[in-house]
Amino acid sequence: MGNPKIWYTPVNGGTVEVIDFSSGAWISQWQDQPSRDAGDVEAISGLSAHSARGTNLDVEFSCEKFADEYIARRILNLQHHLEIGNLCGFSADADKAFAAYANPAPLRGDTTIVTGLPSWHNTAATVAAGDWICLESELPVGAREWVKVATYTALGPTVTITLSSPVTYNHTGATLVRWTNYHPVLRWPVSGRRPLVTSDRQLVWSAACTLRSDRDVAINAFSQGQGVQGGTGNMPPPTRSEDMRTVVGTPKGIRQ
Repeated sequence: MGNPKIWYTPVNGGTVEVIDFSSGAWISQWQDQPSRDAGDVEAISGLSAHSARGTNLDVEFSCEKFADEYIARRILNLQHHLEIGNLCGFSADADKAFAAYANPAPLRGDTTIVTGLPSWHNTAATVAAGDWICLESELPVGAREWVKVATYTALGPTVTITLSSPVTYNHTGATLVRWTNYHPVLRWPVSGRRPLVTSDRQLVWSAACTLRSDRDVAINAFSQGQGVQGGTGNMPPPTRSEDMRTVVGTPKGIRQ
């Protein structure tokens, strides 16, 4: 693992807060858990139907038995931020925290993706040959897939990424292209919440969390000209999704 970090903005419009896990409390495990809110219905006649109401991506990570109380207290500060509905970002390696929007949206069979420059927490982030990137397109279609990078070229205001294998799905509308282990907008779902930090007599600490990607903000709202821009490096996303909706009105895919 490289340089794992969590970013969040305690005060809306203010400076970003960064929790750096590269020393003191290494992240021992993390994984993505795709899921979909769906169901099957079967009528008495035998007719069956499948209903898909949304797609989610949960991010689980943990730090086992560390002694750095400074990191533990900072994670507790993050817990307050999240439990009142605010957002954060996470990358397993801050140097690869690449996220930008494809233009045009990728289609099945494409082997080249063109994006703008990275515009989130680390505007200097890049990916390299052999890295995996995730394509996530605008709701309600909401296609998501992973593709492998063959080459990465930044020239002027654009980035060109060639792929080792072609795109699987047709993506429509705004499409977020991000390094697979970078999640720019995460929230803490209410269901299944438990304390982020536990301790043994406050001598040894452990931390664990399951966060969920907020697609309304990451794709629908930010792609409408409200993305984080500029070359100052650690630029924060909005504090929470409600703030973004106030700025951009009602983005597509968000119901009032």
